[in-house]
Amino acid sequence: MRAFVVFLSSMFVVTALLASTGGCETMGDSADGGADSGVCGQATCSSTQFCLYRECTTKERCIPSTSCPTGTTPADCDGRPGCLSPTCGPVLQGCREIPTTCGSDVTCACGSVCGSPSACSKVDGRNALCAAAN
Repeated sequence: MRAFVVFLSSMFVVTALLASTGGCETMGDSADGGADSGVCGQATCSSTQFCLYRECTTKERCIPSTSCPTGTTPADCDGRPGCLSPTCGPVLQGCREIPTTCGSDVTCACGSVCGSPSACSKVDGRNALCAAAN
């Protein structure tokens, strides 16, 4: 019976991990219409905007559980035993205005919105990714 409970617990963790990563947006993917389409999740950015994403935090990658599936690392999740997923997809933040000081430069806008040029992790067309603050 104990082995069955551990199995069910492991399946719950795997399901939770898949649910937490499976529904994530991917910058510039075909579901969003591509990197330069202006489509940003359910919205469409104007010509003076870009689509902003942020990397997921360590807290978002930590799933409370007593049994970790393959590919995860045992971790402390806010004082509870858990499993740290190695990655998760970018988190959509929505359309953001490109600052007038940047003209139409999305790389400049990303650095401005993310807080600094080094905090801008990636730019792909009119999509940008801020690094995780953890």
